Amino acid sequence: MQDSTKHKVIHFSFHAIFATVVFAFWTVPIIVFCVVVWRKGNFISTVVFLLCASSGLMLFYLPEQYYRPRSFELNGHLYELLGVRFYKRWMMNGDYMNRFRRRFLPSYRVISNCDSLRKFEGQARTYEKGHLMWFAVTMIAGVYALILRSDVLAICLFVSSLVTQLYPAILQRYLRTRISKCLDRRR
Repeated sequence: MQDSTKHKVIHFSFHAIFATVVFAFWTVPIIVFCVVVWRKGNFISTVVFLLCASSGLMLFYLPEQYYRPRSFELNGHLYELLGVRFYKRWMMNGDYMNRFRRRFLPSYRVISNCDSLRKFEGQARTYEKGHLMWFAVTMIAGVYALILRSDVLAICLFVSSLVTQLYPAILQRYLRTRISKCLDRRR
């Protein structure tokens, strides 16, 4: 098997496994929430929820200034206190996944040069936007689940959103501050 084909197969396999885990942990509570809203929600409160949830989409359009690292972020200490380095180990391009990938593709690197560093920074920004948006929408869904008196579902939504949306957004911010420091040194 050619190296590029092997790389694509392994990459797709890891994404499929990771997507399955996220589906089980985040998407299932969202689907259950939709069923609960369908059964318990009244029309007006459901419309109000949908309007509030759609406001979460505005996070995708945060100004460019938001994405510039702040001075307190540059040393990464805050993020490390929040456990981001531990969390990073388990992510798609995290330490354990990359180590496992290198068993099959010894030359595999997420970032191999300055251009890939810039490309990764852009991807991290896009991922951060998406995770923030879905975090806001899921949190609004959790509040609505509380209003519908579905406390267990609300807790599931809050916890799954924290693990699958907020922490990945924080991780992307942490990675981007490290990348910006690296790019500044190279200039």
